[in-house]
Amino acid sequence: MAVFTSKTYFDCIEHAVEKANSFGVSLDTRVILFCEDKFALSLEKALVAKAGGAFGAEVLSFGR
Repeated sequence: MAVFTSKTYFDCIEHAVEKANSFGVSLDTRVILFCEDKFALSLEKALVAKAGGAFGAEVLSFGR
């Protein structure tokens, strides 16, 4: 498990997406990302943009 701290949430999203991609986001590998509810959509968009898809990744917020 990795915990990221940064000055802006944009930087944190970049770090989280890079870490998720290092595991290989595919149907064979599951990656679960937790974030605040207001950042979930931004994180999902960044993950899809970077990986070209995110079938093996799930973005969850603390409220869900």
